[in-house]
Amino acid sequence: MLKMLSAFALFFASSLASPAMSALVTYVEVNESLSTESANPTDLGAFDVGLNRVEGGFPANGNDVFRFQIVPGQSLTGILLVDYSSHFNRMFFAIENDTTFPVSEDTLLFDGNSLSGDEFLGGLLVGTAAQIGTNLLPRIGNNNLFIGRGFAADGLPAEGPLGPGDYTVYLQQTGPATTYKLDFQVSAVAVPEPSSFAMFGLAACGLIFQRRRQKRTSKKRQF
Repeated sequence: MLKMLSAFALFFASSLASPAMSALVTYVEVNESLSTESANPTDLGAFDVGLNRVEGGFPANGNDVFRFQIVPGQSLTGILLVDYSSHFNRMFFAIENDTTFPVSEDTLLFDGNSLSGDEFLGGLLVGTAAQIGTNLLPRIGNNNLFIGRGFAADGLPAEGPLGPGDYTVYLQQTGPATTYKLDFQVSAVAVPEPSSFAMFGLAACGLIFQRRRQKRTSKKRQF
C-alpha cells in the first residue's frame, strides 16, 4: 500500500513541472561594467522563465561579480556556456546562494591556495571547446569534480536544479583579457489545478479503502 501510494505521489508531483520557455533575455555590459567586488555584486534582478543571457568581459587578471533572483514557483535548471574567448586559460566560475560572494576578489586572485574549498556553493573552470553549448550546472554542483561545498551540502539536489532564492556568480581570469556569454535557464513549476488535487485525493482514498478491505478479508480467512 505504502509503495503504491508513494509511486502515485511521485507521478503526481512530476506532472506539475513545466519546462515552458519564453524569449531570450540578454544582459550585456555596455555603458557600465559589471561589478568587480564580491561584497557588492551587480544586481540583475529576477531572471525570467526561459534563457537569460549574460554577456561580459574583463581585462587581464580581471573579474565580474553579479547576482540574480529565482522567484517562487521557478527553478534554475541550467547554466550553459554559449561562447568564450581568451588567448590563455579557462576562467574560474563560482556560485553562492546569497546576495554577496563570501570570498574577496583579492583572496581569489592572490591567495587562492588558502581556500578550503567550502567557502561557496560550487565552482568550476570554464572555457574549453567541449563545454560550449553544454549545461555546466551538474558539474558546478558536484563538489567531487572541482571545489565548493556542493549543492548537496546545503540540502539541494546534487546536480541541480536550484530553487527560489538569491544567487551570486563570481567570474575571474588570471590570464589575458576574456569575453564570455552564459545562458541561465529558468523553468516554471506549474501550480496544480484544483481538479488535480481532487484526483490525487480520490486516488489516495481508493488505495486506502482497498487496503482496509484486504485486511478484513485476511482476518476472515484466519477463522
